[in-house]
Amino acid sequence: MSDQPITEIQAPSLPWYKVWISTYFSPKEQTYRNLLQDPKANTNRAVIWVGASILIIGLVPLLVYWLSGSRFIHDDLVDSGITSQGEIAIVYMLLGVFGAAFIGAPIGMSIASSLIHWIATKMGGEGVAEKFGFLLGAIAAPAYLIDSAIEGIVGNNIIGLSLRFAFPFYQAFLLVIALKAAYNNLSTMKAVGVVMLLALVSALIVGCLVGMLMLLRV
Repeated sequence: MSDQPITEIQAPSLPWYKVWISTYFSPKEQTYRNLLQDPKANTNRAVIWVGASILIIGLVPLLVYWLSGSRFIHDDLVDSGITSQGEIAIVYMLLGVFGAAFIGAPIGMSIASSLIHWIATKMGGEGVAEKFGFLLGAIAAPAYLIDSAIEGIVGNNIIGLSLRFAFPFYQAFLLVIALKAAYNNLSTMKAVGVVMLLALVSALIVGCLVGMLMLLRV
């Protein structure tokens, strides 16, 4: 008999598009648990996905604007003052996009996954924030692209606005499944409670930020 130790063969990591497709088109607890077995199922990979999505939705309008010779202007570019300020507005836009992708994405993902993990554990869930962060990124990263695609393809008519209004509810549904897959002892009702508390906290934070901005403008 050979005395050499038997090494465990690690399953290969799934490419990003397969993770995203499974997350959105096969929303089942077992599917999500299988995704968590990926050797690269961690928050760092999720941050890269979210950052890349932010870069795409931020740079594509600028690229289209440049390639079209300033004929096609996205609404966000109009709001940025690109038509009146010219190159300086483009510079500010680029700084904002890169800042959001390389600074905002890591900070935002860290805060979101930590907050959700804290709420989930307070409700009796047992799991690892790093693992849940992977599923959170698999939900959040495509969401930026899907929302931007709906706006760009369908437009801001009644159909486009209806789709963009309904889409967050589907994301909330995916979050509930992700929570149940990532945390043991977390029932469906408790997972829904985590999502509702997250929505409440997010609304309060956004409300405070909007209030501060309005005060600064006065």
